[in-house]
Amino acid sequence: MKNSQIEIPIRFYRDYEGAYDYGYDTITLPITECALLAIDIDGASPNPTTENMIAPALEAARQISIKVVYTHNDLRLVSNPGNI
Repeated sequence: MKNSQIEIPIRFYRDYEGAYDYGYDTITLPITECALLAIDIDGASPNPTTENMIAPALEAARQISIKVVYTHNDLRLVSNPGNI
């Protein structure tokens, strides 16, 4: 493993008087305690979001041994025989 920690830029909402806006910070986490959660990836081709954003994120996570978790949350198929 190239590095045992990852620095992640974060944005959060500051909900207090005088600062009702976003704050920014960076957190450092052990890679062994991280995972990339991918939800509802549309694999249709061509798909600019998948090709330009999701695929590079998956590749980067895999290169540094971050676990990748995929979940599907498509309620359109709830009563359909194709429901996974």
